[in-house]
Amino acid sequence: MLERDKHKYYRYLNDTRYKGDWTQWIQFFLQCVHLQAKQNVRLIQKVNDLYEEDLEKASALVNSHNIRTVVNVMFQHPIFTANMMAELTGLPEATVRRYLNRFEEQQLIFSDGRMRSKTYYYYNLLDQLR
Repeated sequence: MLERDKHKYYRYLNDTRYKGDWTQWIQFFLQCVHLQAKQNVRLIQKVNDLYEEDLEKASALVNSHNIRTVVNVMFQHPIFTANMMAELTGLPEATVRRYLNRFEEQQLIFSDGRMRSKTYYYYNLLDQLR
């Protein structure tokens, strides 16, 4: 909001300096804070909804009580490797690779396609955060 209306912001800010008019600037600034807070609340709700949806999808793909741990790590680190996922979840790397292959087959995650040191991308979350 401030970036979009930066000319208005600077005009009101200059009015505080040259005219002593703080009211306009304070009202404008508070309005920007209010709008940004509303946008952030909407984003948080979208991310929460995404978590529930993708946890359900992941649970349908892999029948394991560990799947929540894997999804939690994906939300904390939406760009990751199998090795990193294994370290963060405490699961064996072979198990993690099996889960990730299944997720990639169903396009829940995507990879860079390399054979070794493959990097995975959880675009569902990355797209929300952009």
